[in-house]
Amino acid sequence: MGAPSLPPSPTGWVDTVTKLVIQVGFPTVMAGVLLWWMLTRFDTVIARMEHNAEVLDAFVAEMRAQTVEIKMQTQAVTAIAKDSKALIDLHEKELRQKEGTP
Repeated sequence: MGAPSLPPSPTGWVDTVTKLVIQVGFPTVMAGVLLWWMLTRFDTVIARMEHNAEVLDAFVAEMRAQTVEIKMQTQAVTAIAKDSKALIDLHEKELRQKEGTP
């Protein structure tokens, strides 16, 4: 019988990461990954956040304009309701006068 064969050693990035974690520690590796992510991907995230802020500002401005318009419409409807009440009172007065005369 021959000597037992050893399994092949892992290759690629998994082996590299494993060795790195063993040598410098998990927190250090995670800090390095976070730093890499911030340096390479964070600009895209900031650009998206800035775009979202601009869209939100436009939305808030539109909502303010609509609020002003709704207040004006509410005042107009209130005036119409008052005028309608006055017309109903006048009509009822005319009906009472007609009923009172033979």
